[in-house]
Amino acid sequence: MNKQFDLFVKMKIKELSENISRMTYAYINPDTNQPTVVPAKHYKEILDQPVEDMVNDQVKKAVSQHHVQADEIIKGRGTDTVL
Repeated sequence: MNKQFDLFVKMKIKELSENISRMTYAYINPDTNQPTVVPAKHYKEILDQPVEDMVNDQVKKAVSQHHVQADEIIKGRGTDTVL
């Protein structure tokens, strides 16, 4: 039995982006009672990004957070350990 995921992985980026956008629109924000609108272009930019760039951005963020935590511990403000 095919699942929705099986169809998604066979789609081209543009088609996949449009479908994700429609799925996001189907989510009703409980605070506003309005659908969540995220343009397909937003998803296309993410899906079209090379994996290396995305991983690099995540590593930079993790290293930066670690440095901030280490600085706070060194300054005596943090209570957690660096590791």
